[in-house]
Amino acid sequence: MSRKRKKHADRKTLHFAPTRPLSTYLFAFAAGRFEQRTYRNEGRTLTAYYRETDPQKVAQLDTIFRQSAAALDWLEAYTGMPCPFDKQDFIILPGFQFGGMEHVGATLYNDTQLFLGPNPTPDEELRRIQLIAHETAHAWFGNLVTMDWFDDVWTKEVFANHFSAWITEPLFPSVNHKLQRLRTFFASALSEDRTPGTNAIHQELDNLRNAGLIYGQIIYNKAPVVMGKIIELMGENAFREGIREYLRTYAYSNATWDDLIRILDRHTPEDLIAFNDAWVNRKGMPIIRFTPRGKTLEIRQKDRYAPGIVRPQRFAVTLAAKGQTDTTSRSTCATASYASPCPSPPSASCPTPTAAPTACSSPTPPAATGSSPIGTKPPTRPRAWPASCFCTKIIRPASSPTPFGSTPS
Repeated sequence: MSRKRKKHADRKTLHFAPTRPLSTYLFAFAAGRFEQRTYRNEGRTLTAYYRETDPQKVAQLDTIFRQSAAALDWLEAYTGMPCPFDKQDFIILPGFQFGGMEHVGATLYNDTQLFLGPNPTPDEELRRIQLIAHETAHAWFGNLVTMDWFDDVWTKEVFANHFSAWITEPLFPSVNHKLQRLRTFFASALSEDRTPGTNAIHQELDNLRNAGLIYGQIIYNKAPVVMGKIIELMGENAFREGIREYLRTYAYSNATWDDLIRILDRHTPEDLIAFNDAWVNRKGMPIIRFTPRGKTLEIRQKDRYAPGIVRPQRFAVTLAAKGQTDTTSRSTCATASYASPCPSPPSASCPTPTAAPTACSSPTPPAATGSSPIGTKPPTRPRAWPASCFCTKIIRPASSPTPFGSTPS
């Protein structure tokens, strides 16, 4: 921040206070003719620089300031430390090539992402707050603690995307955020992770010029899903304490993803080292199949790329049986085969939308019942459904099958 100013006839000299340690890729400056507006509330000061002249759009700065401050408040409360840099100003640029970039003290935003039209859709409003929260989260994750090298660039992106979703929830309480996470993370991650060309979350990078090849659906969308599975295994309180220790330990310095995993592993009896190897260092996703055996639901998983690998995860399975009330069973799948007890013999099952990217299946029904998977004829083997389906369960009515994805009557 500017400590001293000197004015001359044709110029002005600014003397700055010492800069906190920061990575060279975070240095930036913007030059041009900008309008300036400053926001002050409860001891917090934010300044926006912009070129927009449309009054309808400029009026949105009040909302942008409030959302930026709310993101800072949330992150300070969660991490247990104040914003690690002296200012959090931002510059709204026309034609900026990215949605945003977290330069310390001067976050850059694309003007079309922050200044919306006169009748913005709910999705546009959600994207704006998620972008603001994403870039704000980088103050702690990426700026305060920076990856050791760009092969761990996803470390900062997974935190930014994961926390931006959490920050958004209290600001938009009427939105179905579980469904939003499915749309944002699960569907996009599955679209790439189920293809032969998929890659592991962690990728080797021999030269910085190839860093652009690392960014994609796996880093931005699968990584937050895997982060969610870590939280489910550890528990939210243990995860939060681990994150706070990580930030204290590596503040204003560099850390690798493995450094983080070692810290988190100390806060849980779960084997996060094995979890990390299966989910982060290896490409692909497990195929999970369910087979009812009396009052037991057998859960099997396999990996098409590494047949011997097991991807540990915890999820809930909703069980549907004819004439019975649907029940939900919590299952921890840490082995290739797992038997989950059921209150009654199920006729259909499906993971809830909180499951990690997987493929699941409804069991083949007994021939005598005449039932079939939704909208299909009875198959000769279990039919695979994506775990990120937009329903919370799969139900097989005895007659008039319901089209997949619609609401059963």
